[in-house]
Amino acid sequence: MYSFNGSEFEPNEEFKMFKNMIIDFYHNDVNEKLVVDELTAMMVFTVVEGKIYMTVYYIKATSTSIESHEVGPRIVMVPGRNKFGAEDMREEAMKVPQELVAPKKKKNVSKDMFGQTIGRVHAIGEDLEQLNKKIKLPKALRESKKEKKLSKK
Repeated sequence: MYSFNGSEFEPNEEFKMFKNMIIDFYHNDVNEKLVVDELTAMMVFTVVEGKIYMTVYYIKATSTSIESHEVGPRIVMVPGRNKFGAEDMREEAMKVPQELVAPKKKKNVSKDMFGQTIGRVHAIGEDLEQLNKKIKLPKALRESKKEKKLSKK
């Protein structure tokens, strides 16, 4: 595991690229949660005044505390050359292929025991009385004035 300390890792383009290269080199993802018992070594990268300090620690977790001991190597790096490729080339290089992206789950679609695809549509019920008022009936089907008076009484 590794840790990036220092406020310059995010806004500064040089340090952001360094962080991306370290993550790519070690083939790890950024984790928000971790199991402390399984953690044995940690690489710490710290930015202070434009220099990157790398230290490696051995981590020993006991039931009551966590101890860290520096085991080496300790490296101080100063960025020298900082010419990057074009922004569009960098974005294209960092794209994740479609084969590696998890497919989106299709909602409200399932298969029955015969293998047929069944889709569920959620619709709000219509008020048929409102619909009935909007339809103009032919003269033969309309109520006559006499029938209207009788139905009101």
